[in-house]
Order: sequence, then C-alpha cells, then structure tokens
Amino acid sequence: MAFEEKLERMCTAADSRGTRELNRNMKELSKLLSLVLHEGKWERLPIKTQGHIEDAAGFVLASAELSDAAEYVNEKVLRPNNGKVVDVKIGSDIRRAQAQIDALFESGEAPKRGFVYVAWSARPERFLYVGKAKSSSRLNLAAHGKLSNAIAHASTLSLVFPSRSSDEILRSLEASIILLARFTAPDGLEFNERYELVPLGTATEGIQALASFLQGVAENISR
Repeated sequence: MAFEEKLERMCTAADSRGTRELNRNMKELSKLLSLVLHEGKWERLPIKTQGHIEDAAGFVLASAELSDAAEYVNEKVLRPNNGKVVDVKIGSDIRRAQAQIDALFESGEAPKRGFVYVAWSARPERFLYVGKAKSSSRLNLAAHGKLSNAIAHASTLSLVFPSRSSDEILRSLEASIILLARFTAPDGLEFNERYELVPLGTATEGIQALASFLQGVAENISR
C-alpha cells in the first residue's frame, strides 16, 4: 500500500476515534462535575475526586488532539492539489536508496521544497522514525544517524510534501504524523526522542471556547 493511501486511512481512523472518545470523555467529565456540585463538596473536594476530574480533562484534550492531527494532515497534504507523497523502497544498499531520492528531486517528481519523511514497514506494520527536512540536501541517509538506523529496519521511506513548507508547517506536520503513527502502531517510533506540539484544530478550539464561556458564566455568578 502506498503511504498516501495509508495516511488517508490513518486520518480517517484517528478522527473517528478522537471524536468518539471526545464525546465519551466529555460526558464522563460532566458527570463528575455534576456529582460534585450536587453534593456541595466543591470547596472541600477530596484529593481522589480531584484526581479523577483532572484525568478526565486530560483525556478530553488528548482525544481532541488526535482529531486535530488528522485535520492538519488533511488540510496541509491530502486535500490541496499541490500536496504530495512520494515513496522510496528501501533495500540493503543505502547508497542506492539515496540515489533514488536524488533522482526524484532532479526529475521533478519530488517537489523542491521542505518535507516530512517517514521510515516505516508494512509487514508487520511499524513506524520507525519521523523527521523533517527543509530541502533534499538535508536528507543524507548515510550521515543522519537516527534515520540511517531506522532505515536498516524499514522497507519504505516516504516523503510527505505539504502545500507550503514554512518552518512552522513542517514542525506541525511532523508532530501530527508522529501522533497518527503512535495511534496506529503504539509500539513504534523508537528512534524519535522528542516531539513537537500538534497545532490547535477545530476540536481543541471548541473545548477552549466552551471553557471561556463557562469561565464567563462563573465570573458573572460570583459578582
């Protein structure tokens, strides 16, 4: 399966799970808050109950973030006409793989702009490393330790080109694909040591809007 098709399926599954889990976790959070208010224990909230509320709020945000990641990849790569995904099959000869990559850029099949790259294998499904590069000259398979180590276990290196390749977009796209990869195959990405933040999307912005509304209500009540 080409990575573009895989990415589309990952986004669909992540958005579906994120939306479903967001609704479930919001109901759980609402139930906890309603119980506290009903029992009149807000000012003397037990530590255990406070922990349950904080956990539920964290689950709400995590669910929203998953939907946001899918939304970002769709918005920057899959929907635009000039978004593109190019796959390079990896064998035992890294120099040959590097030559294939160089040829893709020289021929114009790969756009000459920044991209996110993903080292992965299909059987078993496994994501090994996700990174970003501002240009093809930064993708040196032999010189990049983490990537070269990941490629030794990968069958494909996929180059993901957003419609525009600013530094911010590349960081956000990298973070979004990492989260989608962790959702799809939780045991992978052993060569990624740090993660960027997924940009705020519709799901998280909706939660923030609700939080601001409730804060306004609380301020009016307390006057």
